[in-house]
Amino acid sequence: MCCLSDAPSLYWVSVLRHAQRPRAFGGREGEHNRNWYLRGIDLVSETILLVEDEESLLEVLRLVLMGTGYTVLTARDGTEAVELYRRHKDQIALVLSDMGLPTLGGWEMFQQIRRINPVAKVILASGYFNAALREEFVQAGACDFIQKPYIPDVILQKIRDVIDQPR
Repeated sequence: MCCLSDAPSLYWVSVLRHAQRPRAFGGREGEHNRNWYLRGIDLVSETILLVEDEESLLEVLRLVLMGTGYTVLTARDGTEAVELYRRHKDQIALVLSDMGLPTLGGWEMFQQIRRINPVAKVILASGYFNAALREEFVQAGACDFIQKPYIPDVILQKIRDVIDQPR
């Protein structure tokens, strides 16, 4: 199982770009397949707004999400995320955002997105976990809070669960 965190993310970009399907999962030796790590995950078609200021982590998450079939819009700070959300709110099924963002933090970005769309589905993420803070975020309307480092199959399942929840 791989984890996606700020420190080893350049490594995972390389792994995902050059992954070969292990023979145990039905691949032929040397077969190029970036999606072997997604075995058992159904392909989808929704749009996700991914907000992350760490460039290599943004790229890894984008590749994982796109490999599952999601259309991915990316923003590197909260201000850019709010503007993208405002322009594409009718297409965006979910926002996945880091909390520690430049120009406009994740919490402030979340509040502005909720003003645009009070039923927007937002998952917040941080490397610093506080159970009371998580509860505060969820009570304020965040659909979930994810602890970094990201684990691809866990994040994909949380995204699917939140998208499938009725508004």
